[in-house]
Amino acid sequence: MIIKPEVLKKINNVRSRVAIAAELGLSEQAITRSIERNTPNGTLTKLNYLKAIAKVTGTKDINTLVEQPKAV
Repeated sequence: MIIKPEVLKKINNVRSRVAIAAELGLSEQAITRSIERNTPNGTLTKLNYLKAIAKVTGTKDINTLVEQPKAV
């Protein structure tokens, strides 16, 4: 799974990154790096990250945040 591009666009700003970082007890830079990478089954797809992203974006269902990566 990866985070959907439209979700990345929504969270890739200072206010959202800081809010997610605070929720997880991490630095904003750590969130920025995770957003830039967005690797399949990477950090952003872990449950605690998904819950923090859902809280910041106001999403009720965390399953709407992710999608399967496209085959190359």
